Amino acid sequence: MKKWKVIFISIAIVVGIGGAYASYKQDGICSFYIQYRYTGGTYVPAGEEGIDYACVGGIGICTYYQPSPSSGYLPCHFGFYTPLGDELKAKK
Repeated sequence: MKKWKVIFISIAIVVGIGGAYASYKQDGICSFYIQYRYTGGTYVPAGEEGIDYACVGGIGICTYYQPSPSSGYLPCHFGFYTPLGDELKAKK
């Protein structure tokens, strides 16, 4: 019986570590790069989040980033790209 208990506890530990690793978000890392949005078949600079645009909702890719000049564009923030108007910029 003790053998089964050790096996189940080991499985629980492995599943817990795997779940923590899978749920770790790396939004903080990509936020330090220049943000781009995909529009008109090209990637254009998006501006600064919270000042020039906001990512609203959680479906779709809002912005992309490029980790190095030779790499492709990778998704960074999720949601719908929403440009902020001048009236919203004045409030901040």
